[in-house]
Amino acid sequence: MLKNYRYFLLDKCTGSLRNIPCFYAERIYEEALTYDYDSKLRFALMREAAVNGNKNAALEYGNYLAKTGPYEEAFEYLLLAVPLQPAIWNLAFLIEKRWIGTEQAKRCRTELKIEDKLSTGKEFVDVISELDGLTRLSGDHIRAEELVFTYKTYFYLANRGFYKAFNSMAKLLLNGVASFSGDTGEEKRQTLCRKYLQTAIAGNNVTAMSNEGNRLLIHRKAEDLFDPNSVEEQYMVELLSIGSEMDFMHACYYLGNYYEYAIDQENTLSKLKYRGKYLYEVMIAWAAAESNRGDCDFENLTQFTSFLKKNFTIEQ
Repeated sequence: MLKNYRYFLLDKCTGSLRNIPCFYAERIYEEALTYDYDSKLRFALMREAAVNGNKNAALEYGNYLAKTGPYEEAFEYLLLAVPLQPAIWNLAFLIEKRWIGTEQAKRCRTELKIEDKLSTGKEFVDVISELDGLTRLSGDHIRAEELVFTYKTYFYLANRGFYKAFNSMAKLLLNGVASFSGDTGEEKRQTLCRKYLQTAIAGNNVTAMSNEGNRLLIHRKAEDLFDPNSVEEQYMVELLSIGSEMDFMHACYYLGNYYEYAIDQENTLSKLKYRGKYLYEVMIAWAAAESNRGDCDFENLTQFTSFLKKNFTIEQ
């Protein structure tokens, strides 16, 4: 009896793991987690665990490929990670950015069945009307269908508790990529954009803070509402400040745009203050962001830094 038990333990600790893919994949995934993010071995092990059925490994390896390429391969691993919500979000993002081809996008629609889930899921009954009139102003019919599917996928995820997807919808609305038909379509677009951004911010999504700050900046510039003492403007700066202090490049860029706008409005820099000691870094990051976008008027960043130090008042 004891001999048989010892044999059972030995068998379980050696060859049997490879005969049970889920156990083997879990063990390899746990081993991968012990290596640093910049370790090639980490992602080699993640790949091995993924192809043997570990969805968490498939998600991490798919995310890794989504950043490094090839995107077509990233798509395959993210599909293996479904139904994990971050995997579904990343698949939608690949389609939104058009980093995968039309055939893979069609395959994604077929396998995810988002439209069917939205029409049958009880959790969507009270909110499904928010999709009424959804449209995409594009002469490219195939691309329009892809973007509508992307938006609906974000909608599906958001209403199942994945807060990042609220920001993703708001971004499409804010940029005019997604809209609504009918006489009240523009009003609905703006209303839902504000609602989704606020919901994402309540979920501590820093990207949403940046996008809401940008939305307020666009509105205030369009309406010529410059007033550093207003509650809305202070709220806008606070949102962008949080992102900039976390080195979020878009927040730095939007905050820099605000200060540039403020300089034009105030015609003096003496009243402009930024809490903390990070103003120079924020503004240089803004200049770098503009440079990357091809919009930077300051060719010499050293000269620009001197300009900031000379003219900006810093609150310590």
